[in-house]
Amino acid sequence: MTLARRAAITLLVSTLACLREQPSPVARRAPPAPVAPAPAPAAPSAAPTPRAAPPTPPREGTPVVPVRFLVRVTGGAQPGDRLPLIVALHGLGDSPENFIGLYAEMGLRVRIAAAAGLDPMGDGYSWFPSRAEAPTAQWVAGIRRAADAVIPAVRDLARQHPTCGLPVVSGFSQGGMLSYAIVARPDGGVAAALPVGGLLPRELWPEARAIGGLLPAVYAFHGTGDERVPFAMDQAANDAFRAVGYHAELRPYPGVGHTVSPMMQADLKQRLESVLTSIGCAP
Repeated sequence: MTLARRAAITLLVSTLACLREQPSPVARRAPPAPVAPAPAPAAPSAAPTPRAAPPTPPREGTPVVPVRFLVRVTGGAQPGDRLPLIVALHGLGDSPENFIGLYAEMGLRVRIAAAAGLDPMGDGYSWFPSRAEAPTAQWVAGIRRAADAVIPAVRDLARQHPTCGLPVVSGFSQGGMLSYAIVARPDGGVAAALPVGGLLPRELWPEARAIGGLLPAVYAFHGTGDERVPFAMDQAANDAFRAVGYHAELRPYPGVGHTVSPMMQADLKQRLESVLTSIGCAP
């Protein structure tokens, strides 16, 4: 075999490998020192598998899966201050220790609670099975399982700390999907969701319901060049929220792939400031 032919075959194999869904953490940062972390979970296995085992939806009556949070206050605030609560949900394979930096760097006067996914994956976590590698029913059941765990955990967290208003949930990739799933539910208990690079399967789209007040708002951010989580699927989900009365917006970023660009982070900060101001909790 000639060297040119061997090189061509090697390039093809590498290209095909990249088409499989891979972990999607935001840019790695040095883990910040936790100010008030929740108790650490049991030590992970010495040799974790490279991919999360597909979670099985819990049977009726099964206790809710506990959620670990890494909690920090930023913007010069003190742990005992009454603060808005931002719940940060990481992407596939990422960790709260890394992901919390995306929000801590904004310098808002808030309490940030970065949650750890339910299933170990390499040196991070997964919230549910990968969309690219699991049947749709299993993927949808996994998102429900994650929302079932996070919603009551956030409610408890808001009671444990002096909290201004309802929590705001935000996340990237899998965390964006979970943010959508939480805000879609009547028991979600959040003021707004700010998903980045996310989507929501049709089976979990919100239904019209009688309400005594305003529905929570949805502000999404997504690169149009995202090949891992297609922009069009996010657009469809956003449209579904508006169709049943939510205030929902999707901000596109032309040519941006599956990442949180500096412009996205700046816009996310600006939107968080406006949401918190609107609920009387200006950061």
